[in-house]
Amino acid sequence: MAKFKKISIDFGQIGEQVKAQFAGLDPKNPSVWPILPRYALFGLVALAVLVLSWFVWLSDFQTELETDQASEQTLKDDFEKKLTKAVNLDALKKQREQVQQYVT
Repeated sequence: MAKFKKISIDFGQIGEQVKAQFAGLDPKNPSVWPILPRYALFGLVALAVLVLSWFVWLSDFQTELETDQASEQTLKDDFEKKLTKAVNLDALKKQREQVQQYVT
């Protein structure tokens, strides 16, 4: 029967190691920082750029949406006018035939 080794992870020691990497950082020279603070800074900057570009990109679509919503009402009104003309088309054709017969 195989025996399994218990793996013990000391989270306190890992936390101290991470804390030690962030202690005493020189903000003027991030190139000498340990790997974890460098990648954390890179991740924060990348996330900030991504969020900023997302809102800039969406603001362009927001103005386009507002202009399209403004033109939507005029298009609806035009559609209603044309629909009433189309519904009455048969009656108007009959009326035109009656007028032509009356004139002749």
